[in-house]
Amino acid sequence: MAATNIKRLRAIELDTEGKPVVVIGGRNAQGKSSVMDVIQYAMRGKAAIGDKPIRDGELEASAMLRLDDLTVERTFRVREDGTEATTLTVRDATGHRLKGPQAILEGIYNVLGYDPMAWDRMSPADQIEILKEAAGLDFEEIDRARDLAYGLRREANAAVKMLKVRLPEMPPDVPENAPTIETATARARVIGEHNRAIVGIATRVRENGRLRNEMDEKIEGGLAEIEQWRGELNLLGAQYVALNKETAALGDPIDPAEAEGLLVEAKAADVLRWEIQRYNEALVEIQSAEQEAGEQDAKVQSLDGEKKTALAQAKLPVKGLAWENKVVTYNGIPYPECSSAERIKITLGMGAAMNPNMPVICIREASLLDEENFALVCQFAEQHGLQVFCEVADDREGAVIIEDGRVVSGEVAP
Repeated sequence: MAATNIKRLRAIELDTEGKPVVVIGGRNAQGKSSVMDVIQYAMRGKAAIGDKPIRDGELEASAMLRLDDLTVERTFRVREDGTEATTLTVRDATGHRLKGPQAILEGIYNVLGYDPMAWDRMSPADQIEILKEAAGLDFEEIDRARDLAYGLRREANAAVKMLKVRLPEMPPDVPENAPTIETATARARVIGEHNRAIVGIATRVRENGRLRNEMDEKIEGGLAEIEQWRGELNLLGAQYVALNKETAALGDPIDPAEAEGLLVEAKAADVLRWEIQRYNEALVEIQSAEQEAGEQDAKVQSLDGEKKTALAQAKLPVKGLAWENKVVTYNGIPYPECSSAERIKITLGMGAAMNPNMPVICIREASLLDEENFALVCQFAEQHGLQVFCEVADDREGAVIIEDGRVVSGEVAP
């Protein structure tokens, strides 16, 4: 790596070949961040370059990186009108200048390689999008179907709860021989007709007695007409006997209270029947809502199963990474709940996996790493053949110290 007049830098040259971890240290505003910018300026496009890449008071600047088989150099110059121009050159191992240099670099370098800790600061949605891109997975249709099924399941479960709250108490059974309104009304009609018939016969009996009394009086008063009257009397007597038989056949009058009791009993039974019907209808509604909730839950589980199967078969950047419920998980644990060591492992793994052709990673905020986590970074770099540039705001042992834009002391960390 070499740079001249990049931001706060004057001129530096670092030989980092074979070094897994390079620590760049020093006080603030001395140029250590500018060393990290050299990698970004060299590898990324114009959009990644700040407004003032050239050191104040200078007219030209350059950033150079030497990779395994490529040499990358980006130069800057101030035009006469005060604007800045930049030129990117990429050469192969023989020194031949390659065409389409930025396209070549974009094919081997990803933003997570420059700052893998950016992964830790991303929103869950952005983390998921990067994972999808890295794994070549697109769950848009599955997620849309799942969201629909999830919403319908939630509505169905809410309906079940509401229906159960509104469900009336189970009414008692209707007595086995309880009359209906129809049978009670028919019985009341029979009783009425029966009693009216008895009253009618009694009226006719009384009339028959009156006529017989009149006939006895006539017989006593007029002997000449005795035979005619006697015949009428006999007829009346026969009618009297017939009426008595008819009365005997009807029996005693029936108490109307019997019909009234039947009607009261029938009305109470009808109320019970209505309550039972309403209860059963409510049960049917609950069963229907529970069935709907079950069907939608099965859909959610099935769609989740599809995603899990696809994730299990996909080649993810870090083994154990997945996503569910709109959050990234690591071995089933939501990413925000992972330990700091796990999160460092994941961020470095993402940076390395997203840049398989250029194993260079930059950690801007390495000062935030405690001793244990910094050791994890070193171990990870060695195990995966990476080179990690760490920026720290101190002059720890082994660090390359930058002061006033120059390297003043230190060696590349072993």
